[in-house]
Amino acid sequence: MILMYHHVCPAELIPEKVVPLEGWQYCVSPQLFRQQLIQARQRGWQFTSLQQYVAGLTDGTTVRQRRLAVTFDDGWLDNFQYALPVLTELAVPATIFVVSGTMADVPTERRMSVDQLRTLNSCGVTVGAHSCTHPQLTALTPDRLQQEIVDCRSQLQDVTGTSVDFFAYPGGRFNCHVVQAVQQAGYTAACSVIGMGVNSPETKYWLYRDVFTEDWRDWLRLSGRVRRWLTGRADLRARKRFKQI
Repeated sequence: MILMYHHVCPAELIPEKVVPLEGWQYCVSPQLFRQQLIQARQRGWQFTSLQQYVAGLTDGTTVRQRRLAVTFDDGWLDNFQYALPVLTELAVPATIFVVSGTMADVPTERRMSVDQLRTLNSCGVTVGAHSCTHPQLTALTPDRLQQEIVDCRSQLQDVTGTSVDFFAYPGGRFNCHVVQAVQQAGYTAACSVIGMGVNSPETKYWLYRDVFTEDWRDWLRLSGRVRRWLTGRADLRARKRFKQI
């Protein structure tokens, strides 16, 4: 299973003026974030890096060992301020998918700085790519699509000095052309926002991820029985998304 988060922030510090692109509806408190990770571990899930998670799909190790990878989208400052200390305390590796350029109407001070991005690797956090400007990739021309995917990788590698091997689709939007562009750019794997699916080598470029929020029903995502019941629905959503042009 792969968990997907956006913001980890105390409720009283959520900005009053926000734009939809910031995704504050996907926010958990630092206390709940810590509780969710502890609960997952108590239920037998084994935290691993996204790299190890993907590598274990080929021989079935990921499924057998109930591996769980933690990811974040966009690169918000609160991830550094509030999520990183919890990850460090619990020795949980993670991947943060970062938008390398500007995001429309989003204040720069709400996103991680270059120095903070450089710090992540030493804290057990991998930087992944999330496009240059967080556009709807399925609506772009081939040239612009390539620019968003390829340039993001090179920009983040220049900033962090590390290899950027994983991509996450902005807003979860992808189709066959977007997937092909990500593959051609040399990424090892890519993440969707479709949850409750079982990942395999065939899903490597639209890996299923489960969003965890303040909703109590998200706890059901940790149940193997519930996940097996909803796997078919997740696969259907992925096939429909892949065929959209």
